[in-house]
Amino acid sequence: MTDSPEQTPETDPERERPTESPNGGDDAEGSTDRHEDPTGSVQVREISVQEAVEMGIRHHRAGRLAEAEYIYGKVLEAVPDQPDALHFLGVVTHQLGRSDEAIERIQSAIALHPEHADMHNNLGRILMERGRSDEARTAFEQAITLAPDASADAWNNLGTLYKRSGRWNEAGDAFRNAIRISPDHADAHQNLGNVFRRAGHHAQAAVCFRKAIELKPDAARDYQNLSQALWRAGQEDDARAAVREWLAYDPDNATAQHLAAAFGITESVVRASDEFVSTHFDEHADSFDEHLAELQYQAPEKVGAMLQRSLGWNGPDAPDRGDAANRDDAPDRGSAANRADAPDPGDAVNRDDAPDPSDATSAGPFRRLDTILDAGCGTGLCGPYLTPLCRRLVGVDLSAGMLKKAEGRGYDELVVAELTAFLEEHPVAYDAVVSADTLCYFGDLSQVTQAAWLALRPGGWFVFTVESLDAVRDSASEDEPGRSGDEPPYRLQFHGRYVHAKSHIHKALRGSNFENPTVLPEVLRMEVGESVHGWLVCARKPIT
Repeated sequence: MTDSPEQTPETDPERERPTESPNGGDDAEGSTDRHEDPTGSVQVREISVQEAVEMGIRHHRAGRLAEAEYIYGKVLEAVPDQPDALHFLGVVTHQLGRSDEAIERIQSAIALHPEHADMHNNLGRILMERGRSDEARTAFEQAITLAPDASADAWNNLGTLYKRSGRWNEAGDAFRNAIRISPDHADAHQNLGNVFRRAGHHAQAAVCFRKAIELKPDAARDYQNLSQALWRAGQEDDARAAVREWLAYDPDNATAQHLAAAFGITESVVRASDEFVSTHFDEHADSFDEHLAELQYQAPEKVGAMLQRSLGWNGPDAPDRGDAANRDDAPDRGSAANRADAPDPGDAVNRDDAPDPSDATSAGPFRRLDTILDAGCGTGLCGPYLTPLCRRLVGVDLSAGMLKKAEGRGYDELVVAELTAFLEEHPVAYDAVVSADTLCYFGDLSQVTQAAWLALRPGGWFVFTVESLDAVRDSASEDEPGRSGDEPPYRLQFHGRYVHAKSHIHKALRGSNFENPTVLPEVLRMEVGESVHGWLVCARKPIT
């Protein structure tokens, strides 16, 4: 699950929380309300169009989107130019996944009611999500112009747009404007905290996250962000207190339980729970790719390049330059598997025991692998790098939300399942198993290396990344949670991911009978302005 970091960054990626909310509008002429009385007979009551719109809004706010869509549609059958029904039908149509249709409906509503600021704000929100940034900015600015004293949501959305464009200073100003207009705007406080966090101002970020919690105490991510900002600010006791507060408020929250172990509040665990992983990544699925792009995330390219090199696809028989992993918009080719510090021709992945072109499990000069498993595929970021190397690509992940995003990225099959159980249930099924930034949610790697060995065909390859404990030890200037004089060769960090010692990786692979593992140091991404160091690993199951 491509972290990532199976978020790659902190357990919680930076969040944008734009706002859209149905509000009532103009009155219009008649409709009917059909309902049953206690005797079961159907009663018909004449209601106004405005009453019908308000009925649709009640369904809408309750999450009954199909019912809301039906009612708004019936209103428009009676009064085709009713602007509120057009507006809210556009909003619900977007929520049902038909965003282009939604844009047209809201634009029609604006043509009828151009002074309605909320319409411009909601139009901007949908345009932003469709990647039409210039149009979205215009819409938000128009909403602000029309209602300058009631434009906190529009400022918050404009800040989100600036953040997504990398315009962090302007984003911060926009969030401050939202707070100036509406001091109790919890989302704006949260988003401003993310701006401070990105700039490395962790104490100021913590103040924002604390305020967001005061305003919206049921927002779990605010507790998570608060605890991590406090830890980075050197306020370890306050960070632990924040996690304890979170547990007291929501004792069954899987993320709170996981971070309690990470902070040394409860006993450490050897791997993240399934509930934590699935919940965490379902929550982050919508903004996951965008967030990792900000972090200069490189793990998918690195594992793809390592597997390609292992298979000997570096000469004229490499995948065509038009393939997904080799397009002009693919990550820079100066990455790990192609630099001067990449595996030497004498390394395990390039020696005489490398795949033979005639071997059934080898891509060879004119062959592709039969089947590759992307273990913890997340949103499918590895897909473009793997599809040129195989006939069939399978992805497995615990997060259904992440898999939904992976559709259309070259996978022939996507399965919701726990990684190790899936591997154990599919013996001798794959020619390669790859895993980019997923095993950072496992402490002891031996179970997953054994499961990968079972799932691989003879001669199959296991390629993955994990974060480096060795680098953490080298750079640490103070104790961290779970650290002791006799610590295991992996550690659960405050952000909720494990880091691993190189010695543990070798031990787990050799203990599972893999041959000649190659373990290379790599920078996997950036996080709060610092490099995240990890290991790029390649090992092979013996052919016989």
